[in-house]
Amino acid sequence: MGKLDNNQKKFLNKVIELVAVHVGRKNAQNLVYNSSFYKTLFNDPVFVMYYEPDDWAKEIIQKSKVAI
Repeated sequence: MGKLDNNQKKFLNKVIELVAVHVGRKNAQNLVYNSSFYKTLFNDPVFVMYYEPDDWAKEIIQKSKVAI
């Protein structure tokens, strides 16, 4: 994977913060780094940033089957 620009890094950190509210920081990082969101952030950042960080966080949490 390539490098993220500053906007992508900020977006990634926001998603991690939102997921961390529900599962803790370390678990949030693991969930986010193993998600389709993270892979897509490198492959199609325009698509990823079309949606809000909240949308991605909800999807990651739902896919991990963590109760909100």
